[in-house]
Amino acid sequence: MSFGDFLDDVDYFIQQTVGFIFGAVLTLGVLGVLFLAAGVLWVMAAVFFVLGGLICVSNAWWGARHLPCINSGRPGATANIGSPLPIVGSTLVLLSLGFGWRSWLWVAFATVLLLVDTGGPVWFVYAMVRGRLSGAT
Repeated sequence: MSFGDFLDDVDYFIQQTVGFIFGAVLTLGVLGVLFLAAGVLWVMAAVFFVLGGLICVSNAWWGARHLPCINSGRPGATANIGSPLPIVGSTLVLLSLGFGWRSWLWVAFATVLLLVDTGGPVWFVYAMVRGRLSGAT
């Protein structure tokens, strides 16, 4: 992969991400105003929590699926195990807590989802397995 190809990939990623974020913010803003006007903001919080949770879990699946790419010798951009939807799930989960779902149970669920979304457990398990397989103690 040449440096020009790398820059093309970065440019494409930035365009897609900015477009997605702009569309998501616009959609969420319209939904927020509609639900607020209807007086059922908790419904929006529930939708955000479920949607954010699904995205968080899919991020963990995506990361686990691409773990072998880390040490493949490919350039950093192609070996990145990041999700195609970075921080979107976490943002939705945090927004749902901001809209009023603040019970301890939902905060505990949100904490687990945020850990999963950031790839913490995936990286930990991979490091443990890699250390075990390489004979490291």
